[in-house]
Amino acid sequence: MNSQDQWPFPPIGLSRVQASIHLGIEPKEFERLVGAGEMPQHRRLGSREVWHRQELEIAFARLPTSAAPKEKVKASTAGNPNAYSPQSLAERWVCSERHIRNMVKRGDIPAIQFGGKLIRIRMVDVEAYEAGAAMPLLKQG
Repeated sequence: MNSQDQWPFPPIGLSRVQASIHLGIEPKEFERLVGAGEMPQHRRLGSREVWHRQELEIAFARLPTSAAPKEKVKASTAGNPNAYSPQSLAERWVCSERHIRNMVKRGDIPAIQFGGKLIRIRMVDVEAYEAGAAMPLLKQG
C-alpha cells in the first residue's frame, strides 16, 4: 500500500523512507543522492526531516537519461552544478544580474549568501519558482 492509497491527496512532505519509495530506490541510495546534491536537502518540520514531494520530482526529472550525454557545466556554476550565480541565472532567464539580485533582496526567490555580494540560488528553488511563476496572482480582498 502506498501513501496515495491512504490519503485522498498525496502528502507534500515525505519522510526519508517515503521519499526513497516515491523515487523507487533504496533509502541508502537516496541518502547518497542527497549527499551528492542530486536530490534536494530535507526541510525541518518540528523535529522531523521531510522532503518536499515536488522538489524530489523536479530533481528526478533533471537526472540524465541513460542515452543522454551528461551536460557540460558552465564555468559560472562549475563550483556547484546544483546552484546558479546571479549572472548564470540572468542568462537563463534573459534578464539582468541586477534584476536577479533585486528578486533575492525582496525575497521573491531564496538564495544562499556567502559574505557580501557572493550569492548562489539553488537549482531546485529556480525550478520551483519557474513552476509557480506561470500561476496567476490572486488579488487580496
